[in-house]
Amino acid sequence: MLPGVALQRVQRSPWPDDFPDLIGQVAYQTMRTHPAYGPAKAGTDNQAALSLVYECISDKAMQEIKNILDGRRPRIVAVHAEEAQGRNKIPMAYGEVLGGVLGLDTDPGIVQSSVANHGSAPSIYHRFVSPPCFDGYVEAGAEYLLVDDTCTAGGTLANLKGFIENRGGKVVMMSCLASNQPRLRYAISLSRPTFRQLGLRHPQLHDWWIEEFGYGTECLTEGEAGNLRVAPSFDTIRNRLAEARRDLNLDSNEGVDEGAPDATEMVDRAPSSQSSDKAGG
Repeated sequence: MLPGVALQRVQRSPWPDDFPDLIGQVAYQTMRTHPAYGPAKAGTDNQAALSLVYECISDKAMQEIKNILDGRRPRIVAVHAEEAQGRNKIPMAYGEVLGGVLGLDTDPGIVQSSVANHGSAPSIYHRFVSPPCFDGYVEAGAEYLLVDDTCTAGGTLANLKGFIENRGGKVVMMSCLASNQPRLRYAISLSRPTFRQLGLRHPQLHDWWIEEFGYGTECLTEGEAGNLRVAPSFDTIRNRLAEARRDLNLDSNEGVDEGAPDATEMVDRAPSSQSSDKAGG
């Protein structure tokens, strides 16, 4: 394991072969430049969040979501913190609007119980070592649709999915208000080709990842696995994680002996397969 303080553990679950693409409503820059974005993101204005959502949703995306659900009526869970004051209001507003349009119930009882602050994370390695955790009641056998304001590599939604499915629920779909993807769709679930390539590239990684994080590499998102796959070596991955922990003041120890690469590698840099051939277990 990495030296120093133990990493915060989260629960994840494997991806089923038929897990659908995440659907976005609008391009990220469109949302980001909207006048209501600032107060909605800062959590100071509930009405600003609702106004932002209403002006960003699209008929096309709503129809895509309806088509994927195909008559199912999952509960909508938005990524949100228990303390409402000063928190990002956009995911909850999106969940409420989505529920109103689709005639679905929202479930505010599942909350983010730790602060990850991924908005300023310089690399995906910082996201790995500072994962958001969740708490709340999950009804066994119930279906859930997860929503957030944006999705970068998908780790937050994957953690929420794991929390729900390890308690007997089933996540059937994910959506975000704004997306960086050209078609506003993101193949968030890990494809079999990427999973195989990751294992061939870094044979030690799977068992080490279980020991370090508590879940296997089959539970990674396509974006997460794509970034790890292009790392030069297994030791490089270990060094980058150790450096990320130091950046976040999680410990002050060194990694392994190989020189640690630049920690500012951005999450979106690595290519990821968009194949529908999933790696679900």
